[in-house]
Amino acid sequence: MEFFFRINLRKYNFDLLREIIENGEIDRRGDLQLLKEMIQKTKGNIGKDPKLNEYTEKIYRLERIISRQLLYSR
Repeated sequence: MEFFFRINLRKYNFDLLREIIENGEIDRRGDLQLLKEMIQKTKGNIGKDPKLNEYTEKIYRLERIISRQLLYSR
């Protein structure tokens, strides 16, 4: 899962990750927690990567959905 998350975060595929989580394809607590930690690192790079500024809203939306799913995960 880590490799999948890393690739999609590097390609700015935040909507794809959101859809996969909303559809329940990724629902394990450990996977969701890992993605949340990786998003925290991504947010830390917003100042270093100008293109990330374009995706700020999508990043925060994905993070909110992950937090919500963590409440209901196994």
